[in-house]
Amino acid sequence: MIVLSFFLVSCGSSLHTGGAAVYPNTVLDIEPINGKVILDKTKVLTGTSKTTVFLMIFRTGDDTFLESNFNGPASSKTKNAAMFNALENTGNDIMVNPKYIIKKTNSLFGLITTEIVQVTGYGGKIQITD
Repeated sequence: MIVLSFFLVSCGSSLHTGGAAVYPNTVLDIEPINGKVILDKTKVLTGTSKTTVFLMIFRTGDDTFLESNFNGPASSKTKNAAMFNALENTGNDIMVNPKYIIKKTNSLFGLITTEIVQVTGYGGKIQITD
């Protein structure tokens, strides 16, 4: 039992993409980009994502995410997946004024946790101007 416990806790991997690198004494010369958002109010976008976690270790659910940071009661991966599902194949770049419906359920004394996130909002395209 101890060997099995050690094996389960010692195995793991992570992949980090993007993010801000910290380099001391480095000055970045970044010029601002002028642009505007073209909002499409003719259609409401909707996306849903479901995540289930077993024994606080094993996770099942969507594996394609929008890369952004969200705060709130739902895990960011579930929110990011719902947002990705809403924007997928629409031609929009962002979702404006998103509204979330979050449903969390626990079963078997909290050993299985299920989280369903639904997001709705208007789609928008970013147009870069000179």
